[in-house]
Amino acid sequence: MKTISKKHGIFGKDNNREQVNIDQIVKAKIIRILALIILIFILINLLVLLSPWKKQNNNHNYNSNLKDTISETKIELENIIANPDVSNFDFAFNKIEAIVNTPSNYVLLNQPYRAEVFLAASDTTQAPEIYLTTGGAPLRVKNGKGIYNGNTSSIGIKRWEGVIKYTDKTTGSILEFPFQREYMVGAPAVTILPTKMNVFYIGLDNPLEISATGVPASNISVSLSGAGTIQKISNSSYVARVKSPGEVKINVSVKIGESVKSLGSMSFRCQRVPNPTATVAGKTGGKISKSTLTSSGVKANIENFQFSLSFPIVSFTVATNLNGFDTEEKSNGSKLTTAQKQLINQAKTGQKIYFEDIKCKAPDGSVRTLGTLKFVIK
Repeated sequence: MKTISKKHGIFGKDNNREQVNIDQIVKAKIIRILALIILIFILINLLVLLSPWKKQNNNHNYNSNLKDTISETKIELENIIANPDVSNFDFAFNKIEAIVNTPSNYVLLNQPYRAEVFLAASDTTQAPEIYLTTGGAPLRVKNGKGIYNGNTSSIGIKRWEGVIKYTDKTTGSILEFPFQREYMVGAPAVTILPTKMNVFYIGLDNPLEISATGVPASNISVSLSGAGTIQKISNSSYVARVKSPGEVKINVSVKIGESVKSLGSMSFRCQRVPNPTATVAGKTGGKISKSTLTSSGVKANIENFQFSLSFPIVSFTVATNLNGFDTEEKSNGSKLTTAQKQLINQAKTGQKIYFEDIKCKAPDGSVRTLGTLKFVIK
């Protein structure tokens, strides 16, 4: 029989779950007792073997019997250690605690809150009686643990407490171990935060941070309604890709237990990336030397934009007036052709050179036509 010598209680400290390991106590006690028995047995047999009359009579048999007995005792010791029968021993515990075990102290509105209530050092031969202080209702006990299902129908801190009653088999007295715990019921709140721009650009990876109060990232599900897709990158980081101008909606839901609950959504405008600015030798026009103009190509970029983008030049035309005739040469790339350079070199000081019909390819795959650049030969 296991006897509880003192009555102690713990009152609701989180994660304070010191628990007496009965099997280890049993094994340690058995080892000490059997070790002492073996030692006494060996000493007695040594005394017998050393006696004069025993030396003359069956000395060999006693040695053999001694070895067999020690071997049998060792086997018995190993069996007891492997399969201890706790019910045959008395124990005195100097500390017993009422434990409240729950997966989380924060739950969402109208979602289940469940807790297990039990003694840290318990007697498996009798089930404890567990009662709530308010109303005195008993908890259902399963495998020595009381099951508590809390109310989550309103927001706020919920406190609950009770007592575990346990009968001391030695004295017959009823021992009481109070406990108390609290948990928070919160309304689900979702955060959808675009980390670069408040609009989604077609053809770009538009980053977002999405999270929900009190919900692990692994339980959050995100979807996109409209022409586009959304992909999870890591934890709360996502990337949205949209296909056409208009509007899309980011939807967030959370899985709690076996149910899925919608937490909210946010709409975003979708638009094309703005047209870049074309430049030659870093300039958009003005006075320039022939050598600078002929050694440079055409580039296109957007200044002060959150995204680092590339706009490859598809084609452009150089045009001027030579001897009263409008003349032009085309390039299918970003660099000037030999014919375009010859055209520029024929120009006189003060003559105007035009870069027209500049076309570039945008990140969304579309070809954009940019403005005309006007230079004056100096």
